[in-house]
Amino acid sequence: PGFQTLDTQSQAVNNLRVIRAVAAGNILNKDPAEPLDTFHWSMEKVYIWTMIDCEQPPSSIRHTYYFKGQKVNDIALAIKSPRWRTWSYKTLLEKRWIGQWRVDITTDEGNLLQSVFFEVN
Repeated sequence: PGFQTLDTQSQAVNNLRVIRAVAAGNILNKDPAEPLDTFHWSMEKVYIWTMIDCEQPPSSIRHTYYFKGQKVNDIALAIKSPRWRTWSYKTLLEKRWIGQWRVDITTDEGNLLQSVFFEVN
């Protein structure tokens, strides 16, 4: 079964709300290029791009990467204005990363704002 990138608005938590979050093969001019939900393992990077609505900047969010349910990366990202675009990435280039991925976008306290799913094959 294919995973869909949720493009729905999430609930506001701690004055933070995800406006849009996607997995992408590249970032151009601070926007996602090649938004996909499936990536080939030989691609260099998969980016998780997030647009955040923040009532009280500055703040921060976290991108926590899970591979087959196991946490493999946790990245803190600063939010510096009321509407902020930010992204993180996971380097692939290895067949061991083939499988299902989930990235949880959370507040610093760990409250879930939204999840993005993608698959590497």
